[in-house]
Amino acid sequence: MMFNFLRLLCCLLLLTAMHSAPALAGKSSRALDYEAVTAAIAQLLQSPGRLPLPLERIRPALVAHCVRDGGTIYWVGTGRMTPFVQRLADAADLRIGRLTPQKIDPHLFRNRKSIDVLRVLTELKKQREPAKFLSALESRNPHYQALKKMLVLYRAMVESGGWPVIGAGPNIEPRGNDARVPARHGLAAKGLVGKQTFLALNVPPAERARQIMLNMERWRWMPENLGDHHFMINLAAFELQEVVSLDTIGRMNAVAGAVATQTPEFSDEMEYVEINPAWTVPYSIATKEMLPKLKQNSFAYAAEFDVFVSGALATWGGIDWNAYGPGKFPFTFRQRPGPKNALGKVKFMLPNAHNIYLHDTPSKDKFLQTTRAFSHGCIRLSRPVDLAYRLVGEIAGWTKAKIGATFKAGKTARVPLPESIPVHLIYAMAFDGANGVEFRPDVYGRDRKLYAALYGKPSS
Repeated sequence: MMFNFLRLLCCLLLLTAMHSAPALAGKSSRALDYEAVTAAIAQLLQSPGRLPLPLERIRPALVAHCVRDGGTIYWVGTGRMTPFVQRLADAADLRIGRLTPQKIDPHLFRNRKSIDVLRVLTELKKQREPAKFLSALESRNPHYQALKKMLVLYRAMVESGGWPVIGAGPNIEPRGNDARVPARHGLAAKGLVGKQTFLALNVPPAERARQIMLNMERWRWMPENLGDHHFMINLAAFELQEVVSLDTIGRMNAVAGAVATQTPEFSDEMEYVEINPAWTVPYSIATKEMLPKLKQNSFAYAAEFDVFVSGALATWGGIDWNAYGPGKFPFTFRQRPGPKNALGKVKFMLPNAHNIYLHDTPSKDKFLQTTRAFSHGCIRLSRPVDLAYRLVGEIAGWTKAKIGATFKAGKTARVPLPESIPVHLIYAMAFDGANGVEFRPDVYGRDRKLYAALYGKPSS
């Protein structure tokens, strides 16, 4: 965002110089006269021809500032343009804020932040130090700022020649003595240092710096105010965090969507909790996974599911399933609460257009994996009952006895939260972890797409 705005100023400066050159022919080689430049800018902005697209988009603001209000032209006669441009040249972490998220990946549901150009142009004349001006327009998000600090360290590491490559060799067993033993990058502790650990540790600092820059771009898309109490789900790290007043008060492992059914990135608000939820089967699962079995056995799901036709309860045996298929399927399947229910004992609802929510699961074995991309898109939690006791008990005011009795009853109960809680689903391959910056593999290939959009070629 900041880089775009400064490019616009530079573009306008060049156009102005070219436009005013004939009028200034024969004058001394000193800086362009302020009055001549402002007149040239006014003539340029009021001409009927179209300006380059980036300038055309903000033309009304430029006309309002430079023509209507007679506002100060920052780069003429102030002596501040040179340090301003130099500050920009030194700010490598600001150079990538120029993309519209939805154009990069269909799974990104973030809005590119806009900038009030007229306000910035008006306030610019008050700024005596370009560094302060640039910093004022930066994201103050603590995650962004943490990555910015780490970027400085990694760039310094690149300048100093990087770190040594760890040589190949056998796995390092527990209590093993080996000269290659290093610190880890948030990798799973499997009791030995093996191939994946060595590969992660041998990633050069230039590549890590690039990952940090890409993820700083992602934070620029995020809301500036995440909410004093919010949940953050990192799809790349397969982890949920509960945050209160900038402090992480809880963490738990999560399962996200598989590569074929990726969980999108978006922000919404958790509104209620359902204890003993029923599961309404998505259309794709009903037609692609369940219907083939029903064609072989009409009662294949009768023990756990109800079937509805146009909202009315129907009977499994009264339907000729061979007569239906994708595109011709007026049925809805709903799994009743119980030990085999796909949503487990509880789900946490943040109503959204993507039909994504958080829930329990009877399939606990997936949480033992390091890369937990297995679901159809929703987020499975490793300790959802604990979270239910916290939200329904501490926040909604239910006693532990009442919560326990509700679970035991086996009937669906909806518990509204007194206030909605922001939930942010992010994809952060580089992030500020408990022990400094941590990195994760690009499971969905989203950072690869982001890199290609920024630099025109895939990252290595």
